[in-house]
Amino acid sequence: MPTPDRQRIALPHLLLLGWYRPGTGFTRVLEALALRLSHQFRITWCGVGYQGLPVSLAKNILLEPTKLRGGDLVGAYGVRSRWLVLARVGAGCRPRAQ
Repeated sequence: MPTPDRQRIALPHLLLLGWYRPGTGFTRVLEALALRLSHQFRITWCGVGYQGLPVSLAKNILLEPTKLRGGDLVGAYGVRSRWLVLARVGAGCRPRAQ
């Protein structure tokens, strides 16, 4: 259990890129892994195959869709641009309007 002092410190941000289709083995493994890591990280899960709105799956876990149209089937370009935004925010900068 983290001490109150540790809770005040911002958690590092982890960008998780992986398949998201509930009921599949790969998604179950990633969910279990994310839940374990959520005590030590803020996690943004770019769910390949997920097409809904961003949703909080649990404390410190945010699921975001990947863009499946336009030649980015696995979300690689979207993740890259998302990573750049998260890196700027993590460095104390405001995200740029896109």
